Amino acid sequence: MKKGEDILYEKVGKIAKRFDMNPSTVWRKMELMRQEGVYDKIVIEISPKVKRISVPAFEAFLKGQHLAYLKG
Repeated sequence: MKKGEDILYEKVGKIAKRFDMNPSTVWRKMELMRQEGVYDKIVIEISPKVKRISVPAFEAFLKGQHLAYLKG
């Protein structure tokens, strides 16, 4: 196992770095999660400005989004 692979929750900035995307893209994905009703399963809100994202669940969400255009 590589260093950092066992981390379950990360800050938005670290999620962005881990998945090679801009933090604003992570925020947009979080809004999509909210619209799809999975936000509460993936994101922990510690306070209004502090959020932690489940790394495995975020990855699964991204994989689902990747092929979502084929379903529509």
